[in-house]
Amino acid sequence: MHYLLQYKALIWILITACGLAGANIGLGQWILPQVGAPSLHGLSFVMLVMGYFLACLGVLKVLDLGAFVQSFRTYDYFSRKLRWYGPAFPFLELLVALCVISGTWSGWLGLVAIAMGLSGSLSIYTRLKGDAGADRSAAKLTCGCAGGHVKLPLGSMSIVENVMMIVMGCMLLLG
Repeated sequence: MHYLLQYKALIWILITACGLAGANIGLGQWILPQVGAPSLHGLSFVMLVMGYFLACLGVLKVLDLGAFVQSFRTYDYFSRKLRWYGPAFPFLELLVALCVISGTWSGWLGLVAIAMGLSGSLSIYTRLKGDAGADRSAAKLTCGCAGGHVKLPLGSMSIVENVMMIVMGCMLLLG
């Protein structure tokens, strides 16, 4: 039970994302045909959930951008090498999320999402694997996925956001 409590923020974000996606689809099916508007571009419930989930995470990162960047740089390779990448990450994530929610697919944005997801996944995996045999300092690292002020342990759950970015990127590329 303690394991779930440390992920309380992510659980609430997921519940919120599911509610928003359900409301979006429900309202879209009821309102859009009434006004003769086009459909929701074939958006599925899962895509909407992923879009809203990443939008919520992006907002949490922006709320305390400095704390996020500081946390992110402890494990993300590119944010340590490219000083602009850490502060830009939440805004790129929000851009991907909003494009998915609005149904405005873009091939180049799909490539951006895939690159962000792959670099994040590899950075986390490399950091966890490298620290596993050493001093276990990875166990002390916090994941920046929910912003710098929400303290989540860096671990396999941290890769979920990055895998979502990869999946969304592939779906953006496939249209």
